[in-house]
Amino acid sequence: MMKLKDERGNFYILSVMICTTLSILSSILISNISSEYIRCKRMEEKLSAFNLAEAGIEKAIWNLKKGNKYNGESDTPLGKGRVSVNLEEKGNRIFITSTGYIPEQKEARIKVKVIIRKENLKLELWEQVLPGG
Repeated sequence: MMKLKDERGNFYILSVMICTTLSILSSILISNISSEYIRCKRMEEKLSAFNLAEAGIEKAIWNLKKGNKYNGESDTPLGKGRVSVNLEEKGNRIFITSTGYIPEQKEARIKVKVIIRKENLKLELWEQVLPGG
């Protein structure tokens, strides 16, 4: 069998092509991983903001059911975020708007609006029972 002089050169070129291809694929993979991480972090912050806004709605409903004088609140710290609640009465309806947000993230701001009829604020049966009685 006859050996070619440039066999070593062919192997070198092939190995450089393989390394270049692996480097390109690795950089694409790393780029995708970092963008997914950022996207997941933003979604987590938006979910936290939604939970804050929902907590504001729940607090308003709880206070209204208990008969407490509750006019809402503004920029109240809660966990790693803040919540603002606004109540507006129109006829037999109460409009509750709650905004939850994470101060460090401009994109993580969620507003939740709820409309409640006043007759739906009656105390539940389990809330009317006195403890120990």
